[in-house]
Amino acid sequence: MENGLIFTLSTEVFFELIGLTGFVFYMMAYGLLQLGRIDGNGQRYVVLNLVAALMVLISLVDQFNLASMLIQVSWVAISMIGLVRIWYNRRAKKTQKSVSRVVVI
Repeated sequence: MENGLIFTLSTEVFFELIGLTGFVFYMMAYGLLQLGRIDGNGQRYVVLNLVAALMVLISLVDQFNLASMLIQVSWVAISMIGLVRIWYNRRAKKTQKSVSRVVVI
């Protein structure tokens, strides 16, 4: 250990850092939304919330809390529904554009 400092994380600290990072993602998503930097119906907002929920959910492996787990699982499910909706709407718009290019004689 003479050559340098070795930094090791305990399991508890590791999971806490993951949870805190999830918290940062939640605050970033909400802050950007309130500042008008992102759209509440947009993919960025949904992905930020999904990542936040997954990180907090992972952090619960170390110290389980049923209420928090239910919130995070719900947030993940709602975010996934939002991503599917965004994907479906984009696909529908592309289909509409290609159909509108067809000339009927």
